[in-house]
Amino acid sequence: MFMRTLYLLIFMFFVLISKSQDPDPPTITHLSIDSLTQQVKIFWYNNSPQTIGYIIYIQDNENLWIPLDTLIGSQNLFYSTDNSNSQFQEEKYSVVAFDKFGNTSARSEAHSTLFLKYNYSLCDTICYLNWNLYDEMLNQQGFILRVYSKNILDEDLTETIDYFFGVQDSFFLFPVEYSKKYTFTLISFNSLDSISRSNRFSITSTQIIPPDFNYINKLTVNNDQKIEIEIISNSSYLSHFEIYRSYFSSGVKNYLGNAYLDENSLNAKYIDDVWNIENKYFYSVIPVDICGKAYDVSSFPDTSIYFDVHQLSLINISSDNDFVFLEWGDYPFFIEGTNYELWIILNGDESLINSINPNSSQSIDLENYIGEVCFYIKGIEKKTNSLNLRDTVSSNIICVYKEPKIFLPNSFTPSNGDYKNNYWQPIIYGKEVIETYDLKIFSLWGEEILTLNDVNSYWDGKKSSKRLQSGTYVYVLKYTFGNGILVEKEGLINIFH
Repeated sequence: MFMRTLYLLIFMFFVLISKSQDPDPPTITHLSIDSLTQQVKIFWYNNSPQTIGYIIYIQDNENLWIPLDTLIGSQNLFYSTDNSNSQFQEEKYSVVAFDKFGNTSARSEAHSTLFLKYNYSLCDTICYLNWNLYDEMLNQQGFILRVYSKNILDEDLTETIDYFFGVQDSFFLFPVEYSKKYTFTLISFNSLDSISRSNRFSITSTQIIPPDFNYINKLTVNNDQKIEIEIISNSSYLSHFEIYRSYFSSGVKNYLGNAYLDENSLNAKYIDDVWNIENKYFYSVIPVDICGKAYDVSSFPDTSIYFDVHQLSLINISSDNDFVFLEWGDYPFFIEGTNYELWIILNGDESLINSINPNSSQSIDLENYIGEVCFYIKGIEKKTNSLNLRDTVSSNIICVYKEPKIFLPNSFTPSNGDYKNNYWQPIIYGKEVIETYDLKIFSLWGEEILTLNDVNSYWDGKKSSKRLQSGTYVYVLKYTFGNGILVEKEGLINIFH
């Protein structure tokens, strides 16, 4: 009887001892976020044989530990959440073991999810990535940033690249290319072949089709004698072209300004008001997209040709009242080559003189021309090119001025009865080119007799309808032609009755 009582006491003692001893806390090996569901997977191992289950805890925004769920079974060493916000924030978890008597362990060491963050705006060339360290992971050896990229203009172009980082690295400047969708995942790995994945997110970079060329389809001298530059490219994502000018081929390029694309167009235009239009100027352009990126592309489509473009220039080598000697250059910048023509503008009316060769000269007889006589060269593209364009450029204008030929009689007989030579009138060859006309008649003592402003008017020898006596009078003629050139003539008129 005594021995049975002793055995019972010993048994009850060991029961009490075993009931009062709490299980050891589990050891979380790692957390990982499921790439598809974005839910958190928690992995641990058990440190106590008496453990029969586990309590999963999450830390809330007030840093309080909230029981999330309970698992029964000592070999249930894995848990997956069903309401995680790990896609949007870092979350912290802990696990508690319990035995059949309800004893619980202390909380395990807390583990945080890997939270990968980014900073990126459209037009950025860099995506800034940063993440929290994961030194709680057993035997951690480093991080892998896995980037999956897809070209949104050609979805068959995909690529996956891994970037490796040390355990203390926490950021990366990722280079971004246009028209790509990038998906990022950060992976922590250790020597036990465990991996812990972060949240996953994607960014889509600015959709831009880069230009393949920037073609100066037209560099001409306009009607204001300024150099007008027209450019075309093949990308609707361009903002403008930077315009550069030099005084020599391949010389130092001076930035002039920007030529902005016309609305809903691939074209842009720039006007350069140069100080001497007869000088030769060389131009180049650089296309810049809507994000400010500049491109070094060919001057012709479908080629690798680069060149500067100059205007078609015309020079007056010498001239007088009888002839003008002109010299001109070339314009070899059309895709389909250039034909050349020499044109005349006679008092505002244009007409073709003849076809010409580039880099040549010609003497032109001025004998039959009166007034403003101007010349210029046209360069005409030989045929419609691959861009469905056929452009024409013009050179600067060279002008010479031929005075109208005027004969001013020195006498007339207004009332001698022979009905001849009764009026005094200048005889003008080329009166149609005269712009303003002012003819005044004076006595020898300076008294004004009359003023005539019509090139077809005449004097009948009277003043205010009264016949003047025979004698000598003075005329003063002023007229303009050729866009304001002033001519003055004066002389004597004799009246005989």
